[in-house]
Amino acid sequence: MSVSYDPAVLGADPVRRHAVMDVVRAGIDAVEPFAAVRRTVQREGTALVVGGEEVDLVAVAGVRVIGLGKASVAMASAIESLFPDLPVQGTVVATEAAEVPRLRVLSGGHPVPDESSVRGAEALMEEASRAGPDELVVFALSGGGSALVTLPLPGLTLGDMQAITDALLRSGATIEELNIVRKHIDGIKGGRLLEAAAHAGTIVTLILSDVVGNRLDIVASGPTMPDASNFADALEVLHDHDLSGASPNVTALLK
Repeated sequence: MSVSYDPAVLGADPVRRHAVMDVVRAGIDAVEPFAAVRRTVQREGTALVVGGEEVDLVAVAGVRVIGLGKASVAMASAIESLFPDLPVQGTVVATEAAEVPRLRVLSGGHPVPDESSVRGAEALMEEASRAGPDELVVFALSGGGSALVTLPLPGLTLGDMQAITDALLRSGATIEELNIVRKHIDGIKGGRLLEAAAHAGTIVTLILSDVVGNRLDIVASGPTMPDASNFADALEVLHDHDLSGASPNVTALLK
């Protein structure tokens, strides 16, 4: 990755300039998704070590990777590379299509969901539902996932999801507020993607947070996390931003 600099900001002193750029490059390298996953997850014989905890692979016949978010392609690539000796399959939804060995990569809409976001959500739910008791499922989640996939709950349309998302973005709502609403109107968010993988033998979730405070139920609207909010909280967000009328169908569902 090339990094440019503004001499007006860094000054003309070459020693200072190089020192600052070294710090910038180190920061970028530290959060590069592929490297971050490989630092956190390692293969040690018949075990997968995740953040210091071991996952036994003896009975694992295959690995299913399910990725979502702006960094999910790099994260999924890192996971796939850990299993040259096992069958690997899966689906990833990112901002644009890409090539990852043994995985299917789809693109979704961002920052407002579109038809591709619905197709992506359906693909991930189907992928999760196919997981069997002899499989290891690895979820690779990062920021941006909330718009990339959407699955309107019964009574709602894609238009409703677009209208409320656009209204919340324009209102100045925080990412926490936006995703609290999303989790209660969407069939893949708020832990529902995890529920779809109920028959998997073992499940690991890797999350690259872009949320201040690292609330894991907020990153990508927590598709594999317990929901710490409720419908009343979502209604309160709409009320606080005077958006109860932005989508009558959304308000009716939340009530």
